[in-house]
Amino acid sequence: MNSASIASVVESDVGRDIGSDIGSDIGSDIESAESMERILFIGLFPYIVFMFLVKYQM
Repeated sequence: MNSASIASVVESDVGRDIGSDIGSDIGSDIESAESMERILFIGLFPYIVFMFLVKYQM
């Protein structure tokens, strides 16, 4: 299994989980500034993980 296929599998699984998490966070407390920070962090997290995977598997 090459690094691209591993990364894409990880990214798709994480992306699906992240999408549902963001949906529930927005639904429950969209008006609070803390939730916006959390949504931004959650949104960026998979890309950070993805970059680490790519960097260390090369």
